[in-house]
Amino acid sequence: LFNMTKSGHLSKFFPGKLRIMLDQVDGLGLSQGSSWVSEGRAFAIHDPEMFMKDIAPQFFDKQTHLRSFHRQLSIWGFTRLETGAGGRGVWFHKHFIQ
Repeated sequence: LFNMTKSGHLSKFFPGKLRIMLDQVDGLGLSQGSSWVSEGRAFAIHDPEMFMKDIAPQFFDKQTHLRSFHRQLSIWGFTRLETGAGGRGVWFHKHFIQ
């Protein structure tokens, strides 16, 4: 629902960029910063500092603060499932699946 345009291409909107990022972080050696979790039904930001320094700039042109990134997730209907030490967050949306 979020990821494909009518022509079958990934969207240039936030959810499409997020999908591209999550599909590429492992191959880029950046999965310790963010990755799919829960069998692809959610994703996590494991290392917020690494995420904002090394990952977000490659995929999100205007995201410079983690708080702004979280706001975008909320605007698009994502729900934060859990938080832990260091700001780790797991995010879920029923239509955003690996």
